[in-house]
Amino acid sequence: MCVCACVRRNLNSLLSRRLDAAQIRPLLNELILFYENSSPGVVRLSEEYTIKKRWDFHQVGEWRAGGRGLRVPVPNVWERRANLRGAILKNAVLELSVVTRVQYNDYGKLVGAIGLFQDMLDYLKKKLNFSVKTVTPSDSVWGTRQKNGEWTGIVGMLLEDAADISTAGRI
Repeated sequence: MCVCACVRRNLNSLLSRRLDAAQIRPLLNELILFYENSSPGVVRLSEEYTIKKRWDFHQVGEWRAGGRGLRVPVPNVWERRANLRGAILKNAVLELSVVTRVQYNDYGKLVGAIGLFQDMLDYLKKKLNFSVKTVTPSDSVWGTRQKNGEWTGIVGMLLEDAADISTAGRI
């Protein structure tokens, strides 16, 4: 765990410039910052974590002088991070998947997908507060490794950040 003592008002902008320059964007990090608030004897605890290459500091607790000690309302890190704050995840699907069917509107525009894996994804969307944009690979394949080492299809989309997840089961 990395612990830093910070007393500056522009903490977010200062650290964001430094962390962006260093390309530090871990999902499972444990960066906890503590800093004095404008109230004497109160130290705020904040943590940073990344959602879709966007990161923020979120207050997780505080320490108060005078015998009141440390207070962290949600001590479990995974409970605190169970909110993806409305992030839009790109879900790669295949036209001919056995477990997922692609849906189009009357104008032929891709609007979503249905199926077993999609039902599970819908449950997670509600629990974790995110939404989904459905995408398909231009070559309509799961993925093949090319001689140059690059991947095609959904695997290529996932590796190149053109998709975040895939509910196109491979059976």
